[in-house]
Amino acid sequence: WVDNGASGGGSAAHSPGAAFGDGMNAASLVVGQVVYVRVPYSGTISRWDLAADVACTVQLDAWKTSAALPTVANTITAAAKPALTAQATAGSATLTGWTTTVAVGDVLAFRIDSLSGSPTQINLSLLVT
Repeated sequence: WVDNGASGGGSAAHSPGAAFGDGMNAASLVVGQVVYVRVPYSGTISRWDLAADVACTVQLDAWKTSAALPTVANTITAAAKPALTAQATAGSATLTGWTTTVAVGDVLAFRIDSLSGSPTQINLSLLVT
């Protein structure tokens, strides 16, 4: 995660996320791959951003729990999942149906739901304010 806030006070923006792939081999990315992150802050998810090293089509899901490792039953994205469609970058602040609250100690998981193309790396970040 990245802390983009001013030190010593004020509001801070955070970017929890996941990096998939090794950056060298497309075989390092597989459908079903999951990355887990525990967050040490609270806030509200206000957008997502995706970047891949080449244009591809991919859909990711995000899950959240307050302690244990989350599963698909803990999805927070509803039908508005982060995705690329024959492109290398995309982002959205339209989070219709998302559970957007994040609390200290929450565990986030990010999963590749579908993938076509030959990227070697895909990065997802959420903006939490």
